Amino acid sequence: MYKVTQTTKQANNWFGLKRADKVTVYEFSTYNKALIFALSEQIQFFYKHIGNLKTVRKTYAQYLTCKQFNKFALKNPMHYTGTVNAENLNLDNLYYYYVNSGNLNRIQKHLIK
Repeated sequence: MYKVTQTTKQANNWFGLKRADKVTVYEFSTYNKALIFALSEQIQFFYKHIGNLKTVRKTYAQYLTCKQFNKFALKNPMHYTGTVNAENLNLDNLYYYYVNSGNLNRIQKHLIK
């Protein structure tokens, strides 16, 4: 069972008092589903629970962030975008398209030197 924890910051109310942050825990049955969710929500870590054991999975150990993807796609557009002109594309939308379609080989870090 993979668990992804997302913390949402709450705004101050009318009296200037800060509300407690909202913590939401999502559970996934497979690593790939948890990874895709963590990449699309820009979450740094998620956890695998095996009984009492809890192991950390780092989302960006193997994959690029959206900001890094934009930088490398401008340097090497043929690999990352499949076109020669990456300046004409919306690279943020392309990154999220790759993540949500499961085409994660385009955003892997091991290709960077």
